[in-house]
Amino acid sequence: MKKLVLGLITITLSFSVFSAELMSKVEFEKVKQNYVKVGDI
Repeated sequence: MKKLVLGLITITLSFSVFSAELMSKVEFEKVKQNYVKVGDI
């Protein structure tokens, strides 16, 4: 169970970073708060 949760968190954070790299800085500023929330899990 711990591995599953850890995997999901890792995938989520990796996807967040990947998505942020694809966005322009202006778009990232708009959704920055969402990434902070994901990091708090």
